Parts: sequence; structure tokens; C-alpha cells
Amino acid sequence: VLKQSFVLDPTPFTLLITGVTFALALFRFQLLDVVPAARDAVVEGMSDAVLVLDVENRIVDLNRAAQQVIGHERSEVIGQPADKALAAYEDLVSQYGNLTEGRAEINLGASGIFDMRLSTLYDRHEQHTGRLIVLRSITDHKRAEQTLRRWMQQSRVVSEVAHEIVAEHSLDDLLGRAAELVCDRFGADLVVIYLSANEGREIVLRAASGEGAGVLLSGRRQVTTSRAGIAGDVLRRGVSRIVGGTESSVIYTGDVLSSVRAEAALPLRLGHRTTGVLDVYSTVEDVFDETTLAVLQAVADQLALAVDNARLIEEIAGSGHETERVYRGQDLVAWRAGQVMGYRFRGEHVEPTSVLDPEAERALQDARMVLTEPGEG
Repeated sequence: VLKQSFVLDPTPFTLLITGVTFALALFRFQLLDVVPAARDAVVEGMSDAVLVLDVENRIVDLNRAAQQVIGHERSEVIGQPADKALAAYEDLVSQYGNLTEGRAEINLGASGIFDMRLSTLYDRHEQHTGRLIVLRSITDHKRAEQTLRRWMQQSRVVSEVAHEIVAEHSLDDLLGRAAELVCDRFGADLVVIYLSANEGREIVLRAASGEGAGVLLSGRRQVTTSRAGIAGDVLRRGVSRIVGGTESSVIYTGDVLSSVRAEAALPLRLGHRTTGVLDVYSTVEDVFDETTLAVLQAVADQLALAVDNARLIEEIAGSGHETERVYRGQDLVAWRAGQVMGYRFRGEHVEPTSVLDPEAERALQDARMVLTEPGEG
């Protein structure tokens, strides 16, 4: 009689335990939600835009930042070819569509400027599975660079105007050169410089540069301050003004400034006095920021000093010519009458004299130069 032995197979029990353990992990501990949770916590929370493309160049994933950049919801582009989903950026797609690795700076218009990084994705078998695109916004950085570059370029105008001031120029030449510098360095469409006249009751156009400058300079150039618009208001109040639109401070008729969209009028201040106005026009709206205005005001202050110096020199020169004319007539009469023996300079003007100093008498007698020490006379 053969005795049949009984052998217990543990496989069903093992499978049962495994199934219970997997069920607990799946439903109690959410095993399969770990990766999605990590993705939501990291990728969705990134400020950088992230797009994932498969080997067929279809979008298989993108985060919230990427949706904002491309202007499409996730449901609208998942599974779509990249060139279709990114049709608004056709030039960029054609330029970087086949690039698997690299880095570039791209401009997405209203969305901003980005530092783009392309990386190749591989599976565990080192097989190419797609590409990763990361876009980091550098818009603020670029704007700061542009502002700094513009400020440095504009700031040079202050030193250039200062250089022109010390050069030997007439007032009109100086103002004309200053208008040219401001127009060129600030990218303005027109720059006009007005000066005060008749104790501030009138305003005179003395220099202009840019489009329409010739029309301005050939037209009416002096009016009462009350009729000079923004420039007249700035001259009266001594405070800068910025306006937009087509409001104008021109003192002539015509359509030279019909396309102007921004104007900055700055006083030429010298202490508590305002001697003129620096008027800058642009066809670009909101072009005058705080940095630009600060530099323009520095230029205006330099011009105020230059105008005051030039006027003082003109007054001195005019006074000297008049004094010379008067004395020349008096000296001729006195010389003919035998009343003049010499001329004396007292630091301000030359005057005739009929009395010689002792030093002059000795110099005449000895035919040599005579010097005196302090205290001798």
C-alpha cells in the first residue's frame, strides 16, 4: 500500500498577503499618488516655465507658469504638436524646433524676455524619450540693464554741456549745441530752448534741434509768457512739467508737433530765479521716467549757469565799449588842452591823470624801471 504524502503549497498564502499589503499601500497610504504629489509640489510651484515634449515633438506636460507664458490652458495643448500649440512663436519654433541641447535668450513679446534651456530626456535604457524646455524670465534684469545703459549715456550730456560752457562760444552757439546734444543723446524728436525776457514777462525761442527746428527758428520767436503754453507756465512757476498727448507749448502756428505724444519742460534755474526753459518733445508715450528727468534737470541747471555767464560777459563787454568810447572822447579833448600827462588803471577802468606819481617821475628821470616795496607809498 502506497502512503500518499501531503505537501502544503505556500503560494496562495503568499499572494494573499502580497495583495493585502499592496491594497493597504494603494488605498491607505496612497502609493501611486507619491509621484504626482511630488510633481504638483515642485513643478507646479516653480516660477520657471517648464514644458516636456516627446520624441514626436508633442507637448506631454507643462506647468502653470508655462501656461501663462504661451497663453493656453493645459487641456488645450496636451498631446498637440509643439509647432501648433506655439504657433504664435513660429520663428522661435523653426529656429529651435530641432535643437536637443542648448541655451538661448528669447523674446516672447508681451510675455517678456526669457533665458531658455533645452535638455534631452532619456529612459532607464538610455533611449531618447523627449526634450525638456525651461524658460526663466529675465525681463526685469534686462529692463534694469537698459535703464542703466540709458542713464550712463544720458549722464554724459551733463559733462558735454559743461565742456561747451567753458569753450569760447557765443550764447546762441552754446544753446544751439546744447539742443543738438540733448536731442541726440536722449533720442528726442525735437528740443527747444527758451529764455526769459523783459523780467520774465516774455519768453524767447533761442535754439532748437530736431524735426521742425527750422520752422520754429524761422517763425515767431517771442511772445508773452502767458501765451507760451507749458513753457510759459514752467518759466513762471519754476517747476518742471511732463505732459502727454498733443498739448503743446509751441509759440507758433503749424503742425510740426502734431505727432508729439510726450513733452518734458524743465526750468533753467539759477538760485531762486528761472532764466529759461528746456523743452523736450517725443513721439513715444511715457518716455520720460524719473531717471531721464533727473539728468535733463541737471542739463538745464548747467544751461542756466551758462546763460547767466554769457549774459554777464556781454554786459561787461558792452559796458567796456561804452566806457572806452566816452573816455576816448574826453581824453582827446584833455590831451589837446594839455591837461593829460598820463593814464591810471584802478582795477575797473582807465582814467586820465594830470599828476605823475613819484615813481613815474623817477622812471622818467633815470630811464629805468622803478619798484617800491610795501609801506613805501
